[in-house]
Amino acid sequence: MARLSWEARAYILAIKAFAVGLWIASLVSSFDATVAALGLDALIFVLATAGSEFMAVSMPRGGWLSISTIPHVALPLLFPAPVAMAVSAVAILGHQIYTREPWYKTGFNVASYALAVGVSATALTLTGNQPRAVVQGDNWDHAGVLVAVAVLYYVLNNLLIYIVVSLTEGRSLRSVIVGNGWYTTMPEVSMIVAGELLAVLWVSRPVWSLAIVLPAVITHRTLGYMRRLQTETEQAVVALADTIDNRDSYTFHHSRRVAAYAEAIAGELGLDANDVDVIVSAARVHDLGKIGIPDAILLKPGDLTHDETATMWSHPGAGAEILGQFHLFREGTRLARHHHEWYDGRGYPDGVAGDDIPLGARILAVADAYDAMTSDRPYRRALEREEAVERLKAGQGSQFDPLVVGAMIKVLARGELAVEPHPEVPRRSGGTALEAEPSAALASCPASCPRDPSPPSAMKAAATGRRDEPVGYSL
Repeated sequence: MARLSWEARAYILAIKAFAVGLWIASLVSSFDATVAALGLDALIFVLATAGSEFMAVSMPRGGWLSISTIPHVALPLLFPAPVAMAVSAVAILGHQIYTREPWYKTGFNVASYALAVGVSATALTLTGNQPRAVVQGDNWDHAGVLVAVAVLYYVLNNLLIYIVVSLTEGRSLRSVIVGNGWYTTMPEVSMIVAGELLAVLWVSRPVWSLAIVLPAVITHRTLGYMRRLQTETEQAVVALADTIDNRDSYTFHHSRRVAAYAEAIAGELGLDANDVDVIVSAARVHDLGKIGIPDAILLKPGDLTHDETATMWSHPGAGAEILGQFHLFREGTRLARHHHEWYDGRGYPDGVAGDDIPLGARILAVADAYDAMTSDRPYRRALEREEAVERLKAGQGSQFDPLVVGAMIKVLARGELAVEPHPEVPRRSGGTALEAEPSAALASCPASCPRDPSPPSAMKAAATGRRDEPVGYSL
């Protein structure tokens, strides 16, 4: 717990205190009912709850989701608050001890689950209903109460966990909720329904409660497949982007370095952790559109023709179109499309300017340019950091957002940023126009210059680019 912030420590201690206080208060107020409820039923639910905890899937923004939601929803409907809390606490404690979780994590998990169950069970009795009785007879009479208790458990349990993830991982509560909510809501709704059905069957037909096992297993397997598909999709797209970088030894691991720079800049600007994740994700695949650029153009050692320039200028739009097909990268699509826009509106593909360019794209532009300038290219050796910084400064207000350049300079000044080393590559004669430096085509292009490079003729008005410009830029 020494590595936790004081806010996280205070929160965890508060949850423990509330859980213990609620258990004692509910035990005092319903001692006879508690004693009467102790028995084989409680032991069976301890074992079932502990077993279901082992069927868990990791969540995208931290934490785990298990099918123990099913027995936990049933607990306040079947047992008085002290027993429901004790069953939950013993089950979670057993699982945490078996998996050798840190003691502070174990204490929080035991307390948070028990507290959510205890509050739900207490709320049930405050409505004038009693455990077991509420799921007997005509259940339609109590449908509203059943739904309310289940929703209360779901909201409270998730909120308690989301808050601790936010505090321990330094993410905003909003980013944790958004990042996990889309992934967990529907599966948890199905588990809530299964939990209520389990309570009804346990009271009326205990043997039929075993029927809940099948949907529980299916839910777990579905969650696992969803998470694996998410992970494999992300890895496949990133691997494809890395393959594009590796087509040329001069851009080896370029996207990885750009992602590292972009993450540092975004952190310096104080952006929300969820926004930082989107920017980093977009940085890793920002050049994906180059998959459609022929090697004859991408690796050309000499100046590009007008038509070849038009083809090169098409890659941000092409990359955005590809990324738009994947839910995981959809938020970063606009960043990939606009990472070659200039702050004064003379970039491409759309010629947007200022705040009309997404902040993430403006960050990528600076990170991309800095890595290009500090990397070897066929026509020159890498620039020293000081020279690259001066070129970034020279481009403030024209090519780059001054705010982003300032953040990048602060990051570099601290000297704490570690990125993968640039490759050592032999120098080739000639140069590839528009690959790593801003060209005369961009520098001299008036505001009326066509921005859509789809038809090659759109580039006829622009002069062929050279590589000896004062500011660095990478296609």
